[in-house]
Amino acid sequence: MHYYKFEISVWNLHTAHLTLVEEAVYRRLIDHYYDTEQPIGLDCKGMIRRLRLDGYEEQVITVLNEFFLNTENGWVNKHCDAKIKAYKNQKKVNKNNGKAGGRPKKQDITESVPDGLPFVTLTTNNKQETKNNVVSARGTRLPTDWELSEDQKNFCIKERPDLDPIKVSAGFKDYWISVAGAKGVKKDWDATWRNWVRNQKTQPLAIAKQSTDWWMNDRRIK
Repeated sequence: MHYYKFEISVWNLHTAHLTLVEEAVYRRLIDHYYDTEQPIGLDCKGMIRRLRLDGYEEQVITVLNEFFLNTENGWVNKHCDAKIKAYKNQKKVNKNNGKAGGRPKKQDITESVPDGLPFVTLTTNNKQETKNNVVSARGTRLPTDWELSEDQKNFCIKERPDLDPIKVSAGFKDYWISVAGAKGVKKDWDATWRNWVRNQKTQPLAIAKQSTDWWMNDRRIK
């Protein structure tokens, strides 16, 4: 395993009693354990030379005795072994899913694996994905700085010559910005604009002119 996320606060909790050198030795041993996915070898001299810990033999023995168990297979850390096993199992699941044509539908399976220590999480790369990084496919709200485009204006003039595009757009903007919840989320705001224009109820110009003429005639009679 070539990478893990380091949880500083938990690490400090478990190593606060160690000296600076002992803490550095422990970290190097843990890195080696996960890198090889095997217990620390019983040949301490060879391991010390390989990990460039010459001169720190006393600290190496102290850390091994506190955090590892001496077995015939080497110095074992049961917590690390459990997490390595979980990592390998997840790797098999991902491989089988790939052979079957991809991950099962409606099942949240990620490439990440369980943490390697109380303070780490093993992953297959250096990237982390969050829900905030996923672009919603359900639409967006009307931007607060939305302005009527030329195409939208021309559509209004052509579709409803009886309307004032500027006044209609002002009402459109005020309404949709104030709408709360999912109702105010749309996939296509151009289509929403076209429907808004079509559904506008405005008195026809001929009737409006007739009403104005009657009012003027009434004033002349008086």
